[in-house]
Order: sequence, then structure tokens, then C-alpha cells
Amino acid sequence: MTKRKFYIIKTILFALSTISIYYFIIFIEKYGIKIFGEPVLFITIDVSFFLILLLLYFLFSERPLLIEEIKKEKREKEEKLKKERESLKETLPLLEITISTNEKIKGKFLEKKEYFEEVETKNKYYKAYIVKIEKI
Repeated sequence: MTKRKFYIIKTILFALSTISIYYFIIFIEKYGIKIFGEPVLFITIDVSFFLILLLLYFLFSERPLLIEEIKKEKREKEEKLKKERESLKETLPLLEITISTNEKIKGKFLEKKEYFEEVETKNKYYKAYIVKIEKI
């Protein structure tokens, strides 16, 4: 739904709801509150109440996001996560680990993902392969 359609529908429903509230007030002043005495009164009150709720819903609801906006938000979140990862890589201490094949590798732990990334080759080693960790 485009912005224009959404706001046109919202304006029309707002106008209908305010008109129904106005007639609802006139109706109550004219006939009083005899809800179960006549079925027309009950139906009128019911419809007016529904339109009041609809008015409140549309007054406080936001426009649904377009596909492009959803993609943009997703892209922004990914960029933010990427920046956080880069800043983590810069601030994390350099460590030397011994993996299960008795190789010693220098790298940094990425704590959120629970893996160790080698500095030189960018290989990733998960906890199952790590035997010993030493600070350099």
C-alpha cells in the first residue's frame, strides 16, 4: 500500500468515524439510552462504537512499510553489525592457540560467534578444534 492510498483511506475513515460519533450523540440525546427496547438503537450504538474503535485504531496506527523501506532497514542493520564486528576485531587482543593438529596459530577470538579467526589467512577455528590458548 502506497503512502498516498494509506493516507486517503485513513482520512476517509476518520471522517466517517467523526460523523458517526456526531450522529451517535444526537441519537442518544433524542431517544435516551434504551438499548434493548428497540433493535435499531442497539444496531446504531454497535455500529457507532465500532467506528469509534476504528477511528482510534487509524489515528494511532503507522503506515505499513514498503518493500524498499524494509530492505533499506535490513541493509542498515547489516552495516551496523559489520561495523561492530570490525571494531571488535580491532579491539580484541591477539592470541596464540594450539589446535587439535598441534599447530600454533596467531589470531583473535570473536566472542559473539564463538570462533577464532586467524590473522594471516582469515581461517576460522571453532571451539571443538582448540586445545590451548596463550596470550602473546
